[in-house]
Amino acid sequence: MTRLQRRGTGPSGAKTSAVVSCAVLLLFALHGLARGISFDARKIAMGGALLPYDSGSYVLNPAFLNVQEDSPLSIPIPIGLFAFLADLPSFDPNDQDFDAIQLASLLLDPPFYLELRDTKTEDSTEIFIDIARDYLLVDMDALRKYMPTGPIETGLFDIRQPRGGFTYRNVHVGVSPFILMNGTFEYSPNFEDVLVNAAPFEPNSDYTTEERATLNAGMAINAGYAFELQDLFSLGDEPRITVGVNGKYILGFLYGDVHNRSNIHTNDPIFDGENPPDLTVDTRLDYAFPERGDIGPKGRGIGFDLGFLLRFQSMDIGFGIQDAYTRMDWRASRERFTYDETVNDLVEEVIFEDRTVRAAIPRTFALSAAYRNRASNGWGMEAEHGDFLVAYNMEVVDNDISMRIGGETYYGPGPIALRLGAFNQGGSMQVSVGAGIPLKFLNLDIALSTHSRSLQSTRGITMATSVSFR
Repeated sequence: MTRLQRRGTGPSGAKTSAVVSCAVLLLFALHGLARGISFDARKIAMGGALLPYDSGSYVLNPAFLNVQEDSPLSIPIPIGLFAFLADLPSFDPNDQDFDAIQLASLLLDPPFYLELRDTKTEDSTEIFIDIARDYLLVDMDALRKYMPTGPIETGLFDIRQPRGGFTYRNVHVGVSPFILMNGTFEYSPNFEDVLVNAAPFEPNSDYTTEERATLNAGMAINAGYAFELQDLFSLGDEPRITVGVNGKYILGFLYGDVHNRSNIHTNDPIFDGENPPDLTVDTRLDYAFPERGDIGPKGRGIGFDLGFLLRFQSMDIGFGIQDAYTRMDWRASRERFTYDETVNDLVEEVIFEDRTVRAAIPRTFALSAAYRNRASNGWGMEAEHGDFLVAYNMEVVDNDISMRIGGETYYGPGPIALRLGAFNQGGSMQVSVGAGIPLKFLNLDIALSTHSRSLQSTRGITMATSVSFR
């Protein structure tokens, strides 16, 4: 038996590596960025935990509309972006400095923060292929450790902020983005063995992958109201029990729902001029987007969020249901793409055009708790030596659970804020630390945080900075 070995060197090898890395990126991107990104160094240092005055609190729980405490205005400083522009990576696959893994990591981990480690990798991006009449082996080399194992659910990538508008007493009216993305990926165990462990393909076998990804993007017009039950019933002064509801009318501008199933069937022998391996590709695509001459929304929806809040003198406990009921309908088209071996290309079939398609909008359950030792000083304004606060929040959507916990204490003259936090990301627990340094007219906030957003085998460490005006 003779084996032909093809090495992924030269321009074609580099381009192949770039394609592979981008494919891996798509598998992990939503998982790494699920529930959005914060740019506030104070919040980052506290593990991303939400405080009662934070806008993210009433997005997840409209009962927090009743919280009218002042909060400092925070402005992020994008020091990572400055460093990135000073040393741009190579985007040319023919360049000897081209690093496909680095570029994929860059897309996963945008350079807003300053990365405190060298993101360049020494890993080889070569792919080795052994071929014979009855033998096929694909060795991904160093890329193997980046290949996913088992079914992957990306979680929900959810952008509902910033929410512009105005609040009068317990009523809020405004607009916000409405962007939801999620997806799943799975391949058969024998295909996983081929890609992750470099096992050879077996004759008379099926190697299958299945992917699903959904995008709903538009804007929401919100109208929220919160009221205390003490105003309606004869209840005690503590805890103050608040109920909040937020109604929304959604205008949709971009929709996509992709479901793909691909299969490779090997024969015996694997390579035969009269009977080569069979490739099956079956992709269903639903889509809606504004076209030339039709710039209006392509989808409309209604929904509401519900929330409850218990307010003690020094503690808040909240429970919210985001999208307790939300219905989103799109005027969409559906196409199907199948592989035709006679023409060696994908064949497109239009199933229908401009028909109503209802999107699935998952519910998000949010639990939060925050404690401060001095109620008279607010949640971050005019802090004194010895003050402290801790906050915890958990969000559950489908089978994805995200948790954040953080705290800060104030020490010495000024006083200086010391912060610590933890959160789960990428299947691992991450930690964060930081400080708030009082200056004459403002505070300088600094945060250090680990992360698993990049494709590197080790955790990253980033630094974020922002200033907050008192």
